[in-house]
Amino acid sequence: MAEVEPSDLVALLQEPKADEFRVNEREKLRATISKVKVEEIYKEVLSLIPDTIDGNLKNGINSALIGAIYGFCDRDLDPFSQKHYPLFKEIISEIEEAYKIVVNGNLNTELWIFETFDYGIKKVYYLDWKLYLSQICY
Repeated sequence: MAEVEPSDLVALLQEPKADEFRVNEREKLRATISKVKVEEIYKEVLSLIPDTIDGNLKNGINSALIGAIYGFCDRDLDPFSQKHYPLFKEIISEIEEAYKIVVNGNLNTELWIFETFDYGIKKVYYLDWKLYLSQICY
């Protein structure tokens, strides 16, 4: 499994819209996980977002963090584990990096929110692969 990087996010933002399969998969995931649980975790992670960030960047970071929380819940992983929690700061940094590239173009805010949410999920899935699943396979 390849690690997801900011350049992957930037490439997806070049598309006119998200493909229908990914939209449907996202809705299925969101329907299976308690929003209350996601909100409780999000309240704990919210303090990681710098106060100086606002607008589309903040929306993208929020979306990515919420996506990561859904990913943690989907994989039944504790987001507050010492092995997992640093991922939130990594996601924030990578969203900031991607935003610096795409902000000067014609940013589709709906696609930005969708793709950053998906990016958060992918980061957790890769973490799960790197820490646990690859150990089982190899």
